[in-house]
Amino acid sequence: MKELRLAGIATLDAANAFLPGFLEAHNARFGEPPFDATDAHRPMHEKVELEDVFAWKEERTVSNNPTLQYDKNLFILEPNEVTRSLARKRVTVLDYPDGRLAIRM
Repeated sequence: MKELRLAGIATLDAANAFLPGFLEAHNARFGEPPFDATDAHRPMHEKVELEDVFAWKEERTVSNNPTLQYDKNLFILEPNEVTRSLARKRVTVLDYPDGRLAIRM
């Protein structure tokens, strides 16, 4: 922000025009070459769902009813063949940043 003020920039369009030159000067002044140039990124597994990466995950035990408690709420699972087999088993509750919840075995 200080650089924008010193350059007399007061509009968004002027700031966008100023940015490429500023970044080049900033990187020339403060940039450092990497200690090790090896790319350490790994390929993502096919089974990883990107949506689940940022979800908060907690394990819960399904009761005999079948219900489970999460975040001060009691969730009553719809009785069917799948939920009947979950009694006394651990499930994972995924709490997404947008407020959605998912329960996975």
